[in-house]
Amino acid sequence: MWARLGRCGLLVGLTILQIASLGCGKKSDETPQRVLFPIKQNGKFGYIDKTGNLVIEPQFDGVSHFSKKVGLAAVQINGKWGYMDKTGKMVIEPQFDDCWYFSDGLAPVKVGQKWSLVDRTGRLVVEPQFDRVWDEFSRGLLAVEVNNKMGFVDNTGTIVIEPQFDWVCQRFSEEPVGFVLNDRFGYMDRTGKVVIEPQFWRAEAFCEGLAAVEINGSWGYIDTTGKMVIERQFDDAGPFSEGLARVETDGAWGFIDKTGKLTIQPEFDGAGDFCGRLAIVRVDDRFGYIDKRGTFAIEPRFDSASPFREGLARVRIDTKWGYIDETGKVAIELQYDFARSFFGGLAEVNIGGVDIHGIDAKGGKWGYIDKTGRYVWEPSE
Repeated sequence: MWARLGRCGLLVGLTILQIASLGCGKKSDETPQRVLFPIKQNGKFGYIDKTGNLVIEPQFDGVSHFSKKVGLAAVQINGKWGYMDKTGKMVIEPQFDDCWYFSDGLAPVKVGQKWSLVDRTGRLVVEPQFDRVWDEFSRGLLAVEVNNKMGFVDNTGTIVIEPQFDWVCQRFSEEPVGFVLNDRFGYMDRTGKVVIEPQFWRAEAFCEGLAAVEINGSWGYIDTTGKMVIERQFDDAGPFSEGLARVETDGAWGFIDKTGKLTIQPEFDGAGDFCGRLAIVRVDDRFGYIDKRGTFAIEPRFDSASPFREGLARVRIDTKWGYIDETGKVAIELQYDFARSFFGGLAEVNIGGVDIHGIDAKGGKWGYIDKTGRYVWEPSE
């Protein structure tokens, strides 16, 4: 059974669609007003500011982005991870075998073979006991795994939903929340009470009050009580986003509103969620962007495409990546072997690497560009 995280952070049936990064979210929770960007130089990681000035000298074996709420980044020295603030001061000495971001005042850390939670002082708030943890808290809860079963802890480290599920949604952004038990999807509330019995073969997150569910290859939509409000009739379906949801019928994708009415007829070979005023669609092997009337705002001419971030979208033709604006005009020439979305006014680009399915690049050198395409940090390791 294949599943992936949906736009609203719950379980979604896997759809084969070559659209790079369908979500509308940021790559980290760091606020753009005070972003530091990780760089690698002479085998070590450090940080630059938006102008390309070195703020923290390269000295680490590995780093993360900074967390907005506590202003700390994970850094690795000699195989151990700790946490540092934006002045370069080590707040928690490197001592952990692995770690995640801080959220809700705590960060998941790995000690030996087990995971625990650490506060900003470096104190473990619970004994290492989890086999796996997810990256961050969502509305005060964090998904954990014990003996191949999943549950949740709160921000004191206390187990509040016993590990009993084969899989759970990691985000409590909208309730009820999805889980898997005995190969069937159901939904629970934040206390762990099952409110919609596991009965679906595949299921989406609740987004905008509705969730797409599938039984026997047929998809429809339920409300938060479990009532089927849009009858099962589609071959595949996505979450609602900005009032519309993508659906597949006889191999073609279109969009419906919350009454189940087709507002954009199924005529595309693939489709992403609406993000802002546009959605990415595929026609044959080319990607473009449509508006909510189903009209092409940007004709399909790209081999890969991404949602717009900070006014620009990364796109690929043949093997080269670049950026377009919302009119479809090329804003930064397609010249990179891989490119990431803009964040905090900069985008990370790769020269000489190998594109890995539009998700990342292996090898090559990485640099940062601004929105004019000017390098603020020339490609290095």
